[in-house]
Amino acid sequence: MSSTIPPITRSISMVNAIMSSKAEMTDLNRQLGTGQVSETYGGLGNDRVVSIAMRARMSAIDGYLGTADIIDTRLSIVGNVLDRMDAITGDARSTTLIPGYDLNGGNQSSAQTLTRNYLDEFLSLLNTDVAGRYMFGGRVTDEAPVVSTQQLLDGDGARDGFRQIAAERLMADQGSDGRGRFSSSVSANTVTFAEDGVHPFGFKLAAINAIGSSVSVTAPSGAPATGGITFTSVPAAGEQINVTLTLPDGSEKVIKLTATTKSPPEDGEFTIGSDVNSTAANFQSSFDTALLKAGQVELAAASAMQASREFFNIDDANPPLRVDGPPFDTATGLVAGTPSDTVFWYQGDGATDDPRLTANAKIDDSITASYGMRANEAAFRNVIASLAVFATATFSAGDPNSEDRYRELAAKVTKAFSSESGEPTVRNVAAQIAGVKASVESTKERLTLDRTVAEGVVANIETADTEEVAVRLLQLQNRLQATYQTTAILANLTIMDYL
Repeated sequence: MSSTIPPITRSISMVNAIMSSKAEMTDLNRQLGTGQVSETYGGLGNDRVVSIAMRARMSAIDGYLGTADIIDTRLSIVGNVLDRMDAITGDARSTTLIPGYDLNGGNQSSAQTLTRNYLDEFLSLLNTDVAGRYMFGGRVTDEAPVVSTQQLLDGDGARDGFRQIAAERLMADQGSDGRGRFSSSVSANTVTFAEDGVHPFGFKLAAINAIGSSVSVTAPSGAPATGGITFTSVPAAGEQINVTLTLPDGSEKVIKLTATTKSPPEDGEFTIGSDVNSTAANFQSSFDTALLKAGQVELAAASAMQASREFFNIDDANPPLRVDGPPFDTATGLVAGTPSDTVFWYQGDGATDDPRLTANAKIDDSITASYGMRANEAAFRNVIASLAVFATATFSAGDPNSEDRYRELAAKVTKAFSSESGEPTVRNVAAQIAGVKASVESTKERLTLDRTVAEGVVANIETADTEEVAVRLLQLQNRLQATYQTTAILANLTIMDYL
């Protein structure tokens, strides 16, 4: 009976070695085929913690980059929109800066027609949507934030638009006689000035001063305010009396009258009489003429500007305001417009918090892009209001004060378009949005770099080095072949061969 030389333990050991080598060869072949070190994180050893963390970061970065791409697209479109809005504002300002008084058949100038076109375009831009998302409605993104130009100016059905609101305000400011709810009266050598009541309409007596020694002044006081002047002696030519009136929009009109010997006097003058009584009467007559003109010119322009503020400056807490009437020419207060009687031109989110915070997107763990806008924020509202004021005013070639009113209104509108008004401008908003866009782009660049680094770390851990694997595989094949040969030889040895 023959017997093999290797003990059973050695045989088992060889078999195990062969099986282990075959398993290693299978794994190396897999690595060579897939390019991956392991099919499971467990096969990565201690590096698996780093690999898992890097993959989690890459997943987060992909989410952030996807969001950032969407926001970047929105901001690019909005940036172009804001640039156009700024250009419209500049063009409108140039149009009203030196407007030609060339009335057409509709009692408006070519500059006003152009302004109406600017208003159409500006409102259309405020209704910009990006992939179905309206950009100027604050948190309301699924409906257009502003009404049409036609609705805004002329209303619809029972709801009044700006044109009617402004007309009612003008009646309330001018009063029935066109003198701005203000009067002057003379008694002997004294001229008295008086407001007609306590209300927000018309002229308000702010100050009286005299340059010369012939007049004593009674300063304005009381509510409604009254004041006056008394001629204590006949004035010399050149002496001047100034009456300062506050207009509805907060600006002032100073009626300046200078004593003259001419009769009749020219505009801005009053005739020196033979005594103080006749001089007072002459002054009052000249003042009344100047007051009536101011009511048709400066007051009318200021009334339109104030009406625009009350109509356009709206939010959830502030509905549009309109004159409480009829009657309008004797009205004493304002009343809130309602959705049933007044057009609410802004249909978006009406909260009063920071408009930028109405749209937020997290683009990194600690970075949030805030890019919301509301059409009713001051930068846009002021432009719309100014365009509407100039686009709706009408003038008459037969009115001797019409051209002066036209130029006064144009001057006020021009100032409103300017940054000199102290209000935020479209350019300010554009700069803020550009800053957000720059932040988004910078974050995208950094995240892309971070992802590249994370990919490299993962690749170093998980990706097999094919050259190294090939070398190891060849070495293993050689070693395994030698093992097989040795095993075969030993398996055929008998005790007699050994002896």
